[in-house]
Amino acid sequence: DAVVASIISITPNPIEEGTTVSFSGSGIDTLSHSITAYSWRSNLDGIIGTTNSFDKSDLSIGNHNIYFKVQCSEGVWSNEVAWENNPLVVTTIPDIVTATIISISPNPVDQSSTVSFSGSGADSLDHSITAYSWRSSIDGIINTSASFDKSDLSAGSHNIYFKVQCSEGVWSNEVAWENNPLVVTPAITTS
Repeated sequence: DAVVASIISITPNPIEEGTTVSFSGSGIDTLSHSITAYSWRSNLDGIIGTTNSFDKSDLSIGNHNIYFKVQCSEGVWSNEVAWENNPLVVTTIPDIVTATIISISPNPVDQSSTVSFSGSGADSLDHSITAYSWRSSIDGIINTSASFDKSDLSAGSHNIYFKVQCSEGVWSNEVAWENNPLVVTPAITTS
């Protein structure tokens, strides 16, 4: 009694975590017994399926070697076969964090006047934005809030940059204000 398993398809490959993968396999018995059991195995996750075809979306991250075997109605298992396209590659979804400067005004400004800064951030995986960093080419880090007012900038032409961080610790790229520079004119002193 020879029982033979064959993997028909595993698609797609590679995938990002959480993506649905479709598995399809079949078996034959040379004595025409029916195939009554199926076993799909991943070297990382163990048994992942027990039917001839199924979908799975919770595979762990990594390189999975996939194996398949079938059993006939007489209780005889086939040899386990390896998928010819091993490994099935499951990668992480990239966490993309972006910073946006909403406004900086007024510009130009007298050194004794107040400048209002406003920015925001977004995360591709919907993590919350938990940290902010505003930087001036002249004064260095000038604030760590989304929005703030500042009236003690040094005189000069400031290039302003902004970045944000998500709750998972990922920082955005630093973005430059599209209207750079912020021109701060010296305060006029009267004697």
